[in-house]
Amino acid sequence: MGFYKLLIMLSRVLLFFNRLIFNKIFFAALVIAIVFTVRFIGQKSSLEELSAPVIEISNLKPGSNVYSFYGDGFIQAENELTVIAELDSVVRSVLVKAGSFVTKGTNVIQLEKRMSDENIESTKATYLAAKDKLRVISDLYRRKIESQSALYATTAEFKAAEANWNQAKLSSRFVKAQFDGSVGRIFVNSGDRVDKGKTKLFYMSAKNTPLLVKANISGKYARFLYKGDKVLVKSDNLMSTDTAHITEIPNALDPITGSMVITIKLDKSNVLIGDAVTVVFSKTFPNSYKLDYRQLILKDEKLFVMIEEGGIIKLSPVQLLAENIDGTVIIGGISSATNLVTKGQKILTVGDNIKDFIVKRSLDV
Repeated sequence: MGFYKLLIMLSRVLLFFNRLIFNKIFFAALVIAIVFTVRFIGQKSSLEELSAPVIEISNLKPGSNVYSFYGDGFIQAENELTVIAELDSVVRSVLVKAGSFVTKGTNVIQLEKRMSDENIESTKATYLAAKDKLRVISDLYRRKIESQSALYATTAEFKAAEANWNQAKLSSRFVKAQFDGSVGRIFVNSGDRVDKGKTKLFYMSAKNTPLLVKANISGKYARFLYKGDKVLVKSDNLMSTDTAHITEIPNALDPITGSMVITIKLDKSNVLIGDAVTVVFSKTFPNSYKLDYRQLILKDEKLFVMIEEGGIIKLSPVQLLAENIDGTVIIGGISSATNLVTKGQKILTVGDNIKDFIVKRSLDV
């Protein structure tokens, strides 16, 4: 009996362990099945999300946007003089600095001498003697003491002596200021060769003469320009910036170039006559919007932007105010509460419901 009881007990223990092992295997299989199911559901959800179109919507905020454009020109004066070389020579020295105020007769440039001092004095003496002789012969001729042929011969001698003296003066001459004023751009340096009647030496402007800029600008900017508008004048040489205002706008464009020349008067100036300058024109558009030009839609020769209103995609007409060279545009004519579609315009059509898309709300623009 004892043996049978022991056998029965062992049988029950083995059965218990057998059930335990089976339960563990079953449990493990169940866990694995659950994990795969969850992962499959997640992957399916992700795939569905990736396959849904994505659009981006931003809320527009109006602001004051500045549109800038440029023109090129040179500094001029209402009363100015361009000093040209009066003989073939070489510059010995430049005696004043550009921008200096000088009085009439001030030596500005010294040219190399082409005659010795002795020859210059001799030529001067010959000229003075010929002048005195002509005066005497003219007096004698009026009193009918000297003949007309003698007068002609003496006159010819005087003219020759005068020409030689003028050339002698030029050969040792200083180029002088011809009036009180400011020396502008100087075009020569020591050692430069100058040609008679060709080489520009320097500019001069009369005292208290206003400085001007004749700026060349494309005709497409004409609608932004008004007399009295403030502009900035930047000197290419001195790296300075001065304020100015528009004084004259032509009524017509150049028929060949399509450009126009705007007259600008400087309020105060650090620039010089002859300076090359860049003129910066600016136009401010209040309550406007600055967008990438690719967000504009052309339809029936009108411009629109794509917006979302009440969850529905619509087109809103806009007014193009200006185009910047960086690819942005300034527009007006739309509500400040507009939700602008900034990404996904190509996959949208008017009337679409945004519920059918993945919508990303970007920062206000």
